[in-house]
Amino acid sequence: MPFGGLNFCFVKFINFLNLSGTFIRAFALTCGFGIITLGASALAISGTNRDSTPDISSLPDAGASVDNDATEEYEEELGDIMDELFGSDEEIDLGDDEETNINLGEPPESKPEPPKFTRTVSHVDFKRAMNEVPSNRILNRAVLFETFEKFLPTNNPDFADKKVLDSEDEDFKKLETICLKAMANVIKCDISEVDSLAQTITETFFSYEIKMKRVKGLSGDSKMKELASEIALYMKSKPSDEISVSVDIMGDYYYMVVSKGITPIITFADMFNQQYVRDFYLDEKNKLPMITGVTELGEVILDD
Repeated sequence: MPFGGLNFCFVKFINFLNLSGTFIRAFALTCGFGIITLGASALAISGTNRDSTPDISSLPDAGASVDNDATEEYEEELGDIMDELFGSDEEIDLGDDEETNINLGEPPESKPEPPKFTRTVSHVDFKRAMNEVPSNRILNRAVLFETFEKFLPTNNPDFADKKVLDSEDEDFKKLETICLKAMANVIKCDISEVDSLAQTITETFFSYEIKMKRVKGLSGDSKMKELASEIALYMKSKPSDEISVSVDIMGDYYYMVVSKGITPIITFADMFNQQYVRDFYLDEKNKLPMITGVTELGEVILDD
């Protein structure tokens, strides 16, 4: 179809839509101007991006631009709060510095398993305890004891418990064998020649109490000390362990107290769980009651 024919068809189409010539010319001019504007904008943006995109080598070091003191004010405020709550660093004694020196090149030293009796430290709600402190009461020893006892946490409340081991128990057999070996070493004979057996073995929080049948040729203070030393050597799991052993003779038996080599913390609340300790403190005949220690059998040592 010739170009004149196409033009005629387009004009007929326009007339069909009832569009005026002025509107058509305005529409054509607007579209043309818009296309030119978009093209110019695209070229401008492309040039701008090319010029403004920095090279990675020209970027500044981020670490150099960071203010190292950005959190200094916060840290100082937090430090002041901790000092107020727990005292300054100079006031806190964390124990021997040697214990805090960790050699990362060596494996950590294995720790003995905790005693079977051990419990976790109890939580004390100090705010609640403070609110429960009564007012306008006559202060006497009983009132003071009852008031302050609520603020004391427990750590090992069953430190005084005792357990009699069964003769078939593995711990019973192990301890009996250790005692027999030690006795054989002292009297210089084979273990099969030692005519003795463990009668009873009682486990306490800190130690074992052993009753062994007495044998000939093993008596006297020097022999008892030697026997205690031999038992201590067998009880050690490593050379640095401090094991204490005492041996006494009563009739036909040796009475031995063998420590476990542990030093757990026993709190005042733990000891006040023992009725005889409470009674001692509440007895006003005792002018200044105090606790001076705990024996290896779990007995609290009291003094006035």
